[in-house]
Amino acid sequence: MKKTILLILLLIPFVYSLNWYVNLDRVGYIDGKMQFNITVYDADNVILQLNNTNYTTQKDGSNYYVYLPKLKGQYFYKWYLFSGNDSEETQEFVYSTHDKLKEKLRSKGMKAEISKDHSYKIIIEKDRKIIEISGLNELSGEEDIDLTYANIEAFASTNKLNVRDFVWVDVYDMRDYKGKIYLPGVYSKVFYCEGDKGNPSCSFIDRCGFEPCYSIEDGSTVIHLSHFSGGGGGDPVIQFNQTQSANITGNASTANQADINSYLNVNGDGSTWDITESSFSDSWQSSNQLSGTLQFKQTSREQKTVEYFIYQDMTQLVANTEKSGSFTIYMPEKNPRIKSAYVEIKNVIYNTQISAGQTVKLWNGTHNTTLLTTAAGTAATGEQMVYIIRANATEALSFINSSGQYSFTLYTKLNAVRQGESAKIVITYEYDSDSPRQVKTVKFFVGQLTSSLAVNSPTNFAIPPLNLPERNVAIRDS
Repeated sequence: MKKTILLILLLIPFVYSLNWYVNLDRVGYIDGKMQFNITVYDADNVILQLNNTNYTTQKDGSNYYVYLPKLKGQYFYKWYLFSGNDSEETQEFVYSTHDKLKEKLRSKGMKAEISKDHSYKIIIEKDRKIIEISGLNELSGEEDIDLTYANIEAFASTNKLNVRDFVWVDVYDMRDYKGKIYLPGVYSKVFYCEGDKGNPSCSFIDRCGFEPCYSIEDGSTVIHLSHFSGGGGGDPVIQFNQTQSANITGNASTANQADINSYLNVNGDGSTWDITESSFSDSWQSSNQLSGTLQFKQTSREQKTVEYFIYQDMTQLVANTEKSGSFTIYMPEKNPRIKSAYVEIKNVIYNTQISAGQTVKLWNGTHNTTLLTTAAGTAATGEQMVYIIRANATEALSFINSSGQYSFTLYTKLNAVRQGESAKIVITYEYDSDSPRQVKTVKFFVGQLTSSLAVNSPTNFAIPPLNLPERNVAIRDS
């Protein structure tokens, strides 16, 4: 019997899973170019789709690369993976110029955050120092920032300065920005440097009025700049709270209590502390040795209103004249904070309607602020009219937060013919109650006429003696 052996081949479908890809969202920067990178196993071909445009990749083992020059703005990209007759696409990712700049800074050991509201803001942190750059209208990704040091030894030596913290900031491809340097302490001396970091020009700066300047925020010193280079603080201040006292011993240049208080009294948190010495050593005259206990007492805040004259013009001002007047306000009190301010303008208008769009502006030496833009006024009636204009200047003076003198120029432009125009500014502000020097506005009654006067008739009032009982009075404005 002949046997037949039948071999039957069964083709059974075999389904398996490939480890297609890893590290999907990798974007790097090499030699000024962008590198989009993906690692894929068992793929025959990989394509990058960027904003609906396909790019062929280069292969190196399991890694696939695409190099692209100088992308700007925001891009959406995904990968298409091919193996045999199979294909797969990844989810969509987002690339922006933020990422390019952040990657550069990260590679230098900086922690960076980039945000945008009306403009871009960059915040960088390294070695307990924070750099803030704001007001940037655009980012291309080609910008760069370096945090280094500068040769400030000569400046420190000349000024006998113990420099505790300093940073030099170099920025590239950035224009029209504002900068801040946050230092991690409070210092008795704060300085700013610019120019060549090999031989910089350094100078001490004051509490904020005009940049460069500094402020104290939450125990940190903030240097405010219109452009970078470097900033630092020296002779750090030991900080205490109101329940503490500290013993000090050291050499002093004076035995005058007020002078010593001014040297030691450093305000770091918006509050003021009284500092007194309990005793001087017996050997003061021979060694200038000071020994005592610092007693801390938090002071209260007070509020006042003062007035400053700006200008008065009795001539007839022709139509569309822009009248200007320069003036200076003096605030010797510690830690002033503007609560309210307005400019009052009085004049006589000659049978003319004030048209819309007339302006009152205030210039502080750096910025020109429009305080008021008029609407159309009362229609001409054939009569002369007395106008009183009060223009809100609170925002224009809000930068004032330290004692000092501040100069301004007021510009008043009206289309009407006018005469007898005068202007003054009225300011209400808070300050520390223990400020050793203060200003006030006082008014004295001079006289009152109770009868009528004929045309061209003069009148006179005798000014009584002015009683000013305070000590060391200095007239600032009248």
